[in-house]
Amino acid sequence: MLKSISVGNFKYFNALTTIPLSNINLFTGTNGRGKSTVLQVLLLIRQSLEFNENAKRIILNGKLVNLGSFSDIKNININREQSVTWAFEIETPQHHRNIEYMLGEYEDSKYELEIKDVKVDGNSSTNITTKSLFVFIPTPGDVFENNNELDIDFKRIHYVAADRNGPQRHFDKLSLGDFPNTGPRGEYVANVLELLGDIPKFVNNELYLGEGVQTVKGQTIEWLKELFGKANLQLVGTQDDYPVLSILMNSNDSMIQFSPTNVGFGFSYVLPILISGLIAKPGEILIVENPEAHLHPRAQSKIAMFLAKVAKTGVQVFIESHSDHVFNGLRIAVKEKMILPDNLSVLYFQDNENEMVKALNVNELGEMKFWPIGFFDQQEIDLQRLLR
Repeated sequence: MLKSISVGNFKYFNALTTIPLSNINLFTGTNGRGKSTVLQVLLLIRQSLEFNENAKRIILNGKLVNLGSFSDIKNININREQSVTWAFEIETPQHHRNIEYMLGEYEDSKYELEIKDVKVDGNSSTNITTKSLFVFIPTPGDVFENNNELDIDFKRIHYVAADRNGPQRHFDKLSLGDFPNTGPRGEYVANVLELLGDIPKFVNNELYLGEGVQTVKGQTIEWLKELFGKANLQLVGTQDDYPVLSILMNSNDSMIQFSPTNVGFGFSYVLPILISGLIAKPGEILIVENPEAHLHPRAQSKIAMFLAKVAKTGVQVFIESHSDHVFNGLRIAVKEKMILPDNLSVLYFQDNENEMVKALNVNELGEMKFWPIGFFDQQEIDLQRLLR
């Protein structure tokens, strides 16, 4: 598991800033304070490994992230000769390891970063032949002794973006490769349901809900009911001119189902979150941006508790959110012992040069003793104005 990510000279972050992590991590705070920047580090690594498995360069523009050129991503206070720094603290039952990357502009392409140097546990590894991102993940013949015990594979990051697709009538039938996922905008949800939806006992016991079958499709329906009260879903395929898939659903228990365009936006927006959580495996990472989008407050709280249960299965979960309902849902998950207090990391990204990211503690009762100014306090501020 990642115990921390450190970022320096990258976008919003000038001085090297360390973000402590746990099983489930809530990134929150005012806009433009670096929440997405930290998550983009992970997405850039996956994007680069997918482009080239022996990656020695970071691809800045791809299907997950489009950041432009080096001048766009370097901190405005550094010159072009200075390096961007990413550092990771990795902990497994067998190892505790620190890996640091120094990255600079690649001479032949302004759209890539070159890995200039790698340090492992403080020692420079310029003599390591595999000077690439593969130092993170198990590979045959890797130079690190017992590296097969490292359980982080950055090629297997599930990502649900903030700007995901709304209701769609049809999905092209596609091959998902060796890493089935919903796609950042939920563009592959129907394909995942077709490939994995009916496999018996595929879903982790921690996520099993209701009396439905323990399949991805069955548990997707059960969790939709948990969020919305009533729901149903059906996958339909067609072979007319070219193979396409359709998802039919409704907001009640009847067998009459409709195109998603005729059902509330919240159903389509939450589908990639539910499916990603149900298919993610221990050791993988799940990133969800704005899970609250188009959801009623009750559903926002419920989706947070769902993600807490996903984290309990061994998936490391990252949530970027501005919703106090999502935050409170995580607090309830702690109080009701779905997760331990130490398994939740609440990170407040603030406008403070001396402490850009503040870690906040939630105790076993779901309480937070220290409540910084600007942290989910707008409701109280507005009520005080109304009651004057």
